[in-house]
Amino acid sequence: LPILIQNGGIFVWEAVAGADDQSGSFIYSELLAQGRQAVYGTAYPASFRSFDAVFLSFGAIGSNIQRINEAWIYEAMRDYLYDGGRLYVEGADAIGFDLAYYLALEEGGAGAHTVLWPLLGISNASDGTTNPINLLSGNLPFSELSFSATSQSNVDYIDLFVPHPQYGYSALSEDGYGIVGIAAHGQYSQKSVVFSYALAELIDAAEPNTRQNLLHDIIVWFIDSPQADMQISPAGLELIWTADPLARSYRIFHSEHPEDGFTLLADDLNASCYSIDPEQHHRFYKIQALP
Repeated sequence: LPILIQNGGIFVWEAVAGADDQSGSFIYSELLAQGRQAVYGTAYPASFRSFDAVFLSFGAIGSNIQRINEAWIYEAMRDYLYDGGRLYVEGADAIGFDLAYYLALEEGGAGAHTVLWPLLGISNASDGTTNPINLLSGNLPFSELSFSATSQSNVDYIDLFVPHPQYGYSALSEDGYGIVGIAAHGQYSQKSVVFSYALAELIDAAEPNTRQNLLHDIIVWFIDSPQADMQISPAGLELIWTADPLARSYRIFHSEHPEDGFTLLADDLNASCYSIDPEQHHRFYKIQALP
């Protein structure tokens, strides 16, 4: 089994390098353009541990698809989510069909889908039909973008999903067809996005409805909102929080009365601490992580 050794950063995988109906090359190029640490490959590793986020593109029905037909392919995703990972998975058939069909004997005979679907915020999934994009719309809390077409060459068996009532959210819906994207924040602090189409094959429309902005929104979804603590230091009182590896800066807001709203106190912070002015000790604070 391929063993990938990497300390942090984002791992991007696709079944066939630069092939149609996949997004790995596009996602990797965009991440590098953002100045992010990213690793690209077509060899599927046995583990994703240590990566800050993982993007997987399984492709569509045709010569460039990788089926989830081996236990170790499924287990790498399962274990990463159990560890609180951030995972993006796209592909027709990959999540809605392969897990229950090829790996029906996993997990004591219950099937791999009985474990991975809830981890991905999915209550149920079905092997869909042929459906070219007519109007693909994003939904809160994930994204409000929309697309009216795709250059994807094969749009057969586009999976349909039902969000988990506790952990899943409808993220992307195709008009007249159903939910084709799920965003999840699960009980192990894992975050994920599952999409039945290839992100890279979407046809950009007028701003903000572009593939770059959709990828940006996925990164935003993956970032955790920091929880700050007050700490006394030699310099005085400080706000301290745990840095998110996907966040590149932070904003701090404060308020004397939270019901009246918060105002911006500090912007574009690159540290995970902030010294509080003595006159502002008795206020409420919240922190926003930025991608």
